[in-house]
Amino acid sequence: QSLSDIPIVLLTCNRPEMLKTTLLSLLAVRGVRKRNILISQDGAMRDIKSIAEDQGLTVIQNTEGIRLRGGQIDGAERIALHYKFSLTSMFDRFPNAKAIIIIEDDLLFSPDFYEYFQSTSPILNEDNSVFAISAWNDNGFKHRVKDPYTLRRTGFFPGLGWLLTRKLYKDELEVQWPRTHWDHWLRSPEIHKNREIVYPEIPRSFHNGIKGTFMNLDTHNKYFRDIDYNTNLSISWHSHRNQFRTVQQQEYEDRIQELLRSCTHLQSAYELHNYKDEILCLWIDVDPDPPYGPPAFQPMAEFFGIWHEHKRGAHNGLHEFY
Repeated sequence: QSLSDIPIVLLTCNRPEMLKTTLLSLLAVRGVRKRNILISQDGAMRDIKSIAEDQGLTVIQNTEGIRLRGGQIDGAERIALHYKFSLTSMFDRFPNAKAIIIIEDDLLFSPDFYEYFQSTSPILNEDNSVFAISAWNDNGFKHRVKDPYTLRRTGFFPGLGWLLTRKLYKDELEVQWPRTHWDHWLRSPEIHKNREIVYPEIPRSFHNGIKGTFMNLDTHNKYFRDIDYNTNLSISWHSHRNQFRTVQQQEYEDRIQELLRSCTHLQSAYELHNYKDEILCLWIDVDPDPPYGPPAFQPMAEFFGIWHEHKRGAHNGLHEFY
């Protein structure tokens, strides 16, 4: 059974213009209702609260230890603390919510962003090998994606618009939430326990921020500017309500095995120019995490124009793209 009424928490701090743009995008998404949105502000900047209230939205402020910002506490620690404050507050304010959607103030959204989560949510009940659902594809570059309804699995948490269940947060995450780098923590085997994240081939969110705690223009241009995201209003999940079954563990593995049986196997990227429309399987035999020097995967990533970190978007070492 899909989740029909999913609350959304939007985390923000001190970027009022960015928040305004994000809210305009969010409120244009089909199915999103203001009563289901909570703005969680880190600090008490007046402009942030005013923008949210001008839109008729509820705002909560995290002022605990705020004077430590820029002092004894670093950015990663402040963000981790605010995440826990926001998630706990959200589940407390929506006691009947089985799951929530988490977003930040530097995102734009596809028209079907909300429908995507509604449609894929049943997998969280039916497949205990799934950890969470994300709207983002780390390797969703415009020249590498094609199908708006294709879903993938990865062991590397992508974030940037994601669905978290109450059960996972309350039973496992809340009590041990870290004091810093919360996203790195979620990616650790001790936490995800080999469970994977479901994500769309074509993202349903777009990273719009070029300035932040861990963001600058160069990083944005290299890894985020050319990411595709759906802007087609005609894309609808109502006729694809069972699409989530394609990423149920056994069906997903069966599909991959069939691909490996039917594809043309290559041992070198130099062979690619001999083929045009075939399904190709290129095998790379390298140490992905060498103790010294740059990762051996990096030259191949640069060749295909994807992230140099080999785990991003990968399923058991497998990358799929056009």
